[in-house]
Amino acid sequence: MRVRSLFAAALIAVAVVGARADAQSARVGVYLGSSIATIASDEGPIVSEAVLGFEQKRRIGLQGGLWLNKPLSGSLSLQPELHFTQKGLGFSGSAFEPGEGSTDFDLSLNLSYAELPVLLRADFGQADGGVRPFVLAGPVVSYQISCSIEASIATFSTSRDCSEDLDADEQINKLDVGAALGGGLAFRLSGREVTAGLRYTHGLRSLSKQGESATNQNFSVLFGLGF
Repeated sequence: MRVRSLFAAALIAVAVVGARADAQSARVGVYLGSSIATIASDEGPIVSEAVLGFEQKRRIGLQGGLWLNKPLSGSLSLQPELHFTQKGLGFSGSAFEPGEGSTDFDLSLNLSYAELPVLLRADFGQADGGVRPFVLAGPVVSYQISCSIEASIATFSTSRDCSEDLDADEQINKLDVGAALGGGLAFRLSGREVTAGLRYTHGLRSLSKQGESATNQNFSVLFGLGF
């Protein structure tokens, strides 16, 4: 209940910012792109590539959502956003069976989040001066909306909800808090702002309910269109 209340309060805060924004200066728009994600501990990957023949892989998923930009002072602006982001990680390897040879397999943990980044953005150059760079940074609050485990062995594949395969103490924390840092280029096209950028988000809260260090980490490639 506390997790849902916290996330609801964050959404209300963004709505208040949007409601108070001056329509002459505030900009709104959409993002669409991809998330290149993994889960890692302080020591590095969750599973070493040398262990049991496993190779840990990043999960490439979808990321998209809405943004609102409210100028503050000079080149600085406040940019709250609301995203749908796919995260997680994957493993690949091979299993050897006597008389059967090696069989390749893939295993992935698929996580989907509703995310609320609240970012400080700095633009460089004139708004109507062609292509201009920008940087942004700030906290990100995320709430897990789905979790599944997918396995593929030879021609057989299956997908199950995490609640079916994980005990209560093994479940992944639904609330995640992180920090984002990124930048990109913005320009005007037919009177609208178009952006292309890269972003890195590092989880600051462990996903494990057992106290182990395991955090979301993902790079985002995002393309935006302002209205």
